[in-house]
Amino acid sequence: MTREMGFSTLISSFGVTARDNAGLAFGVIGTLTIGNALLDRFASPQASMLIGNLAVFAAQVLVTRLATQRFVAEPLTPRVAGFFLLGIVGSIGVLAGLVLAIVPGLYLAARWLVAGPILLVERDGVIAAMRRSWVVSAPLVWPLSVLLLVFWTPMAITSFGGGFLSGLLRGNETDTMDIAVLLATYFTMSVASVASWLAAAATYGLLCPKLDTLADTFA
Repeated sequence: MTREMGFSTLISSFGVTARDNAGLAFGVIGTLTIGNALLDRFASPQASMLIGNLAVFAAQVLVTRLATQRFVAEPLTPRVAGFFLLGIVGSIGVLAGLVLAIVPGLYLAARWLVAGPILLVERDGVIAAMRRSWVVSAPLVWPLSVLLLVFWTPMAITSFGGGFLSGLLRGNETDTMDIAVLLATYFTMSVASVASWLAAAATYGLLCPKLDTLADTFA
């Protein structure tokens, strides 16, 4: 059962969730890509960072709530404050893991991936949601780590490769190149973010019937 779940099961669940939320995903990806590129070009760095981060945060709450809603009967409330705290606490741990090495960061991101849906559905506090996510994600932690790596690798390649190419050509009619690099970077970043949020909902859909059982098993 849950212990026998593997990468193929995860991919299948993610594919169904992505298909059922395709319109939402495309809309959010397009909005974040174009919006962030415009901010980067025309706003100050401070305003661009603030507005861009707020837009990504709002998109995360929206996508996670709507994608998770299909797994539960009761209407889900956004729980904005909880998501905000979850983002701060989770990001500190994941970034620390990425600084030390890539694998620990991916591992922590995978263990805490389901915390958002749990926060919405179970109405737990932030720490309780992260603790429960840590427990229930155990059988799928390595498939989830691989999936997150697949999502975020194109963004890393685009960011570093595009930035390097743009720097090499700077001063040689590179305005079009700069715009192309911006769009490519924000597109791959938006795709990775939305895919990760959908994966969180899909993983919750796989594990939620087992939440109580797994919590008792690993307590």
